[in-house]
Amino acid sequence: VDEPDGADNNLRIIAPTPPGVTDSAGDFQFDLEDDELIVTGILSARRVALVRLKITIPPVHAVLVTQGNGPVRGDGIDADSSLSANNGEVRVFNAKAKLTLRTENGRIEDRSHTGMLDAVANNGPIEVVGMMGSALLRTINGRIQLDDHRGSIDAATQNGGMEIELDALAVGESVLGRSINGRIDLNLPRDIDAQLRAAADNGSVSFDASDFDAVNGS
Repeated sequence: VDEPDGADNNLRIIAPTPPGVTDSAGDFQFDLEDDELIVTGILSARRVALVRLKITIPPVHAVLVTQGNGPVRGDGIDADSSLSANNGEVRVFNAKAKLTLRTENGRIEDRSHTGMLDAVANNGPIEVVGMMGSALLRTINGRIQLDDHRGSIDAATQNGGMEIELDALAVGESVLGRSINGRIDLNLPRDIDAQLRAAADNGSVSFDASDFDAVNGS
């Protein structure tokens, strides 16, 4: 790609649809597993055309990625950026920046991230693994899972459970988890020094004091 001319720094790619190819996402299903793209026809055979783009950008360069119908994957993003997808998943690896992730009818996966995360998934789960930083997570009809996390968490889900595994929590940091119609599992470091408040509108609360070095209060 040539250097931008003047104030225009947009990369525009137009992929024409071949004749006879369906343009309805309801006619097929596609899954992206690592680098393998799998396309399956629904109900009957259909001609399907998919375009995969791999774009490499210079270091410390912010991006705004919007995918109309399909998945998005980012690797090594090192400037504050935003990625969104309709009818597809959003997967990010090895980021070192603030990320804003959005998806409709898909899941969000974020691994080995240092920075801040703002993620919203409608009709899909959110999975965050090995993150160091604060996370703001919202999902409808999907589960939220955080493993090996260090930093503050604000997570809420409707019609989905939540599992949080916290490695460390510094002074001034906090974890807030809310679920409507779902179970919450919270795993904390054995030597944590924090206040814990838990409540259930329709269900029960279970706490195992033997998992911790010191427990005061109720």
